[in-house]
Amino acid sequence: MTIRINYSRKKIATFLIAILSVMFLGTGGIFKYIYLLALGVLLTLFQRKGRINNSIVYKQVSIPNSIYTLLGLCSVIMKGITIDTVKNLFFAWIPLMGVILITSSTPKKRQESIIEILFYAFLCNQIIKMVQYKGFKIETEYSFVFGLYAIYFIFRNNPSKMCLSILGTYVANKRIALFAAVAAVFVYLILQKRRSKKQAGFTKGRRAIIALGIVTSLFLFFWVFACRYGIIEALFIRLRINSFGRIAQWVKFNPYYNMSPFFMGNGVGFTENQLQKIGLDTFRNLHNDIMKFYIELGFLGFFIYIFSYFYYVYNLTIRKKAGYNQAVALYSIIIYTFICCMTDNISIYINYLVPMYMIVVFIANSFDYDRNLFSIQSNEDIVSHK
Repeated sequence: MTIRINYSRKKIATFLIAILSVMFLGTGGIFKYIYLLALGVLLTLFQRKGRINNSIVYKQVSIPNSIYTLLGLCSVIMKGITIDTVKNLFFAWIPLMGVILITSSTPKKRQESIIEILFYAFLCNQIIKMVQYKGFKIETEYSFVFGLYAIYFIFRNNPSKMCLSILGTYVANKRIALFAAVAAVFVYLILQKRRSKKQAGFTKGRRAIIALGIVTSLFLFFWVFACRYGIIEALFIRLRINSFGRIAQWVKFNPYYNMSPFFMGNGVGFTENQLQKIGLDTFRNLHNDIMKFYIELGFLGFFIYIFSYFYYVYNLTIRKKAGYNQAVALYSIIIYTFICCMTDNISIYINYLVPMYMIVVFIANSFDYDRNLFSIQSNEDIVSHK
């Protein structure tokens, strides 16, 4: 006896599961991580057809986490491993492992559908919050996700959904997310203009992206420097920007790091552990992931870690002299993420990391698809992959 499942009903069921999953992944505690892994394992067990091998993509995308783990453990071994060390490594790896399980057991053509379903699930959950608190602008962490989707939809050449994503970023009311989304979309458009139909245009675009990686790394180092020496505090006072206590806690960490090339870092989990020791455990996180990376990984480790994101994108796309559109989209996502990390702690937001990794894997694999699925991909890309 063969059981046939109506696709529309299956899609509705997937949508409802996505809404509930988004709500559950936004809660505290360890169970949301167990849920994500269990979901990935179940899909792996029951999806027998359409399995794909993305091992090359997975290895490259795992490079930053591997470097974070290796460098962070090297720094922490001499000072002692704490429960916060284990938690931070757990927060870093579980979302990626969950996405690897889900995408490796999901046919490529269905991954795009899952990504869009997740978008509408986040949108529905934001509307629920708006109704619940009776307001138009209700602050939620979904703002970071909507900004991410703005970049995804401009890559997919869907301006209406991109605008909807920007609107979602605005109503979810995270200032840094809105700024980062606008900045990343601007970078995306600028880099696309560097591309021409000639190989010389491709070369210029490639150089622009490599230069962007170097400039971004230096800018993020300057951000830490500016936080350390009061430049950001003075700027916020001058512009009357309310940091909601962020700068006050950043200053508390000044004794624990310096800007010397010989600064070796304090190890993974140090910032959370120290927040408790100095009586700032109510914040739970530093709300400045860029500073956190520097404090924990040290001077050299910081640059290696930051640049590793640009390195894996370069390996997957530009190094092969193919996939320029994919490279631009992925670099824009990285820039967006780092800007958000400047005043928040999205490096541990599972609700952000899951759709981000889903989108990154999808984009990285997009030039292996049937070319007809990608209307925005140029003929040059198509020819270069044959």
